[in-house]
Formats: sequence, structure tokens, C-alpha cells
Amino acid sequence: MEVFEHYSVHELTPFIQGNIEPENAIVTDGWKGFNDLKKEGYDHHQIFQDKVTDI
Repeated sequence: MEVFEHYSVHELTPFIQGNIEPENAIVTDGWKGFNDLKKEGYDHHQIFQDKVTDI
């Protein structure tokens, strides 16, 4: 685990890259800090309060 001061793509993406191998599935909420995960090679799925996208 790690504590972040800011939850931006610039902090979240390096953490994910250092802990999860590309091509793995990652399920997150709709926070914009996760938006680049598909571009980085992850099988990224976002779950929103009342719907599921990208599945």
C-alpha cells in the first residue's frame, strides 16, 4: 500500500506500473486518474455507480 498526496494520473500510473504487470485486468471507479491505463497496456474496466463500461 502507498499513500498519495494527489490522485493524478502522474502519481497513480507509475504506482500501478511498479506493482501490476501490463495485460492484467484492472477494475477501477470512474476517477480520471486511471484514464491512461488502457494506453499503458492494461485491460482496464471502469465501474460506475449504476453501470459497467468497457466490458
